[in-house]
Amino acid sequence: MMDSVRWQEYCFYSFMQNADKFILAIVLVNGDKHEGSFYVRQPFAQEPDWAVTSIDLGLNELLKKAQTSC
Repeated sequence: MMDSVRWQEYCFYSFMQNADKFILAIVLVNGDKHEGSFYVRQPFAQEPDWAVTSIDLGLNELLKKAQTSC
């Protein structure tokens, strides 16, 4: 299982412009089995530096903040 979620530049800038309308949904998939959905509001603590092209967020930390319903 992967231990991080990678956000590309266009994703987090779109999020920062519409943070109140955005919910990150996570579904853990392993072959034909799945677990979740998990929902995270405000996955970023702060806006990234202007030169950042991607961000890796820790999956375990995101799941700690997650809810099972919107």
